[in-house]
Amino acid sequence: MINMFGHVFKHRFKRVIRERTLIFWALIFPCILATLFHLAFGNFAEMYTFNTIRIGVVEKEETPVITFLEELEIEGEEIFAVHHLTKAEAENRLDEGSISSFIVFDEEIELFVNRSGYDQTMVKHILDNYLQASSVIDNLFEVDSQKAQALMTENLDFSKNYVQSDEQGDNNMILVSFYSLIALGAIYGGFFGMKTINESEGNLSGYGIKNVLAPFHKIKILIPSLTVDVLVQATAMILLVSYMRLLGVDFGDQLFYVYLIAVFGGIVGIIIGAVVGITNQLDERKKDSIISAVGFFMAFLSGMVIVNIKHWVQSSAPWLAQINPGNLITDGIYSLYYYDTMNRYWENVIMMVIISVILLVIISIFVRRRQYDSI
Repeated sequence: MINMFGHVFKHRFKRVIRERTLIFWALIFPCILATLFHLAFGNFAEMYTFNTIRIGVVEKEETPVITFLEELEIEGEEIFAVHHLTKAEAENRLDEGSISSFIVFDEEIELFVNRSGYDQTMVKHILDNYLQASSVIDNLFEVDSQKAQALMTENLDFSKNYVQSDEQGDNNMILVSFYSLIALGAIYGGFFGMKTINESEGNLSGYGIKNVLAPFHKIKILIPSLTVDVLVQATAMILLVSYMRLLGVDFGDQLFYVYLIAVFGGIVGIIIGAVVGITNQLDERKKDSIISAVGFFMAFLSGMVIVNIKHWVQSSAPWLAQINPGNLITDGIYSLYYYDTMNRYWENVIMMVIISVILLVIISIFVRRRQYDSI
């Protein structure tokens, strides 16, 4: 039995290494897409680096809103660098571009800008919210001064951080696309599984004829062949994740579990390919097309092309997200990056195990039933 396993393993390994098409779809193609994504999005770590916004203020006397703006922080970094200027100085600096905008505090508060952009929008948004809150409190003072005072003490404490960075949220949108590429590479492991099944079928390949005529049960040939597929696909997934790390993709601190779900996802992909190979009598090219389309569709629903598609599926058709291995892989990696606990990660892994068991049962049924009247 051991000699038989080693013999089949060795010859299957040689054939897999020579099959450049299999290696291309499992590793090279996802790496190419990752490179293109990287070139399209640039260095996303730098893309979302927050820079302090320089603004000018023109005031006759100190006002609470200035203190409010000076105290605002994002993760320990000041949001605004406030420069106290005369109106003429503020206008000159605005023209020079050394400040993004300036605020004049007179009878009314006025915001001056010379162009539209992120910095100007941020200033206007925070200023509008402050003025709105101040108006509510002023009206409340007229009704109940004690409640108004309590509200000011509780909600307008300048030592608190009122602005939360959305850097992680924006970055996450891009990261989901990269994570779904890992799902694509994993599902494309199906080409290995389909090839192995074809080579075990006497009416589909020359190798299949030899295997059927061999004085061994078919399962004794399938096991070492699928073992080769798993090892090669696992290597491809490890290399894919490592390459994406070189590109700067952030996987968080739980790298072992990222590699684990990527490798396991590759195994699920092999099983999917085996199901495609054994449940129909189409020729190999048509089966290749099926796996290619299925893999891309699963990755598409996982957010590879449009990230919002992933969120739409999870909210509108959660059952579809739960049976999509591509989404389970993407969501598992994303959960490691975004959440503090491992609960969601293991939920995705368990669902992948359930899907794998169901598919393996299907494969077992077809293997047992397949008979040939003639070759």
